[in-house]
Amino acid sequence: MTNSTAAWVIGESVIDIMRTSDRMTSAYGGSPRNVAFGLARLGVPTRFSTRIGLDRAGGHLLRDLEAAGVHVAASSLSSSRTSTAIAHLDDAGDAAYEFDVDWQWRQEPAPTGITIAHTGSIATALAPGAEQVLATFADLRARGADAPLLSFDPNVRPSLMDSAALTRERVAAFTELVDVVKMSHEDAAWLHPRATVDEVVAIYLQAGARLVVVTLGARGCVLSTRGETISMPALPVQVVDTIGGGDAFMSGMLYALLHADLQGALRSETMTPTHADYIARTALASARATVARAGAVPPTLAELGLDARTPAESAVG
Repeated sequence: MTNSTAAWVIGESVIDIMRTSDRMTSAYGGSPRNVAFGLARLGVPTRFSTRIGLDRAGGHLLRDLEAAGVHVAASSLSSSRTSTAIAHLDDAGDAAYEFDVDWQWRQEPAPTGITIAHTGSIATALAPGAEQVLATFADLRARGADAPLLSFDPNVRPSLMDSAALTRERVAAFTELVDVVKMSHEDAAWLHPRATVDEVVAIYLQAGARLVVVTLGARGCVLSTRGETISMPALPVQVVDTIGGGDAFMSGMLYALLHADLQGALRSETMTPTHADYIARTALASARATVARAGAVPPTLAELGLDARTPAESAVG
């Protein structure tokens, strides 16, 4: 990864309010926010286009992003409230969410010099902003060979969706534009209730994606390109909570693609098993570091340690 490498993330920011049987705490969240935060902590110059209210919570959220090195677009600031998500944690640390989200993002010009653009979750499902995000990705895809690598995580939130049918249509529309699709096994089951994981992967590869990953919780992940498919178990970890684990997987995966300069190999369909192994292992290491502590706090590059070696280094190490 060179110093000129940059990522553009578009999507929601929220305040996570975490409730257990005996306490309540708050943290910063929103799947795209977590991905932008995670990329910046891994040293990727990152611009984030979001919606943050000019209230006390929004001020804290903004300062936290900037402290991590995220450049927040000025157009992201809004006179409305900052969105919230109440996470109810069970005894295993798994979260169920209630959302109060306002997503009225306006389409804006793409930054210059970006290598990858990522979006997903509520930002691609909730009107009116979802249509603007889709239009932005369509504009990026229209650049052809000059387009950045495009990445998408549907991160389905049924309680916020207009309808199941419309959500599936929007997921399909984004999938036709992007190079990378990552989803959880819960997302896969909701979007394609009668399909196996392998069948889901095939659906998205046939739709146009060049890299499709399904995360399987404690069972790890399945990662497929048009030439390679690997399954990798999760790394051993004592789980504190799962908040942000999937987003840390996403930022780790994007970091691996950028760090090893694999965008060209992905688009030319020349990725090797070593490349695929490196991407999956780095993403799983990022997720492991996050679920081992409370809240959506992805690792720094130093915390990834040897898990952040390049594919060539891994082959001899």
